[in-house]
Amino acid sequence: MKKPSVDGGFILCLVLNMIFQLGWTVPAWVLLILHFIIGISLWWFVAALAVWFLIILGITIFLAAVTRTGSDGTQLNMTVEEQRARREEIREKSRNMTVR
Repeated sequence: MKKPSVDGGFILCLVLNMIFQLGWTVPAWVLLILHFIIGISLWWFVAALAVWFLIILGITIFLAAVTRTGSDGTQLNMTVEEQRARREEIREKSRNMTVR
């Protein structure tokens, strides 16, 4: 049986995160204005946007990795049979534990 796909799309999530975090680009736009007013290098603007993009990319990668794993570190996209076997394994471990 084919597993249903619940992937929201990494690129879509990245674009939405970039839209939601546009406020973080204010320093870059200030640097662009300073480029036209006092003539600072345009590369400062490009560097500020690059740093913003890398931060958003890192946050998105982290959130994607976190949502793919459960609280115990197992993959969430297991079949029903795998989930039952995992539950039975956990039950056996809890039965074998002794209280001191």
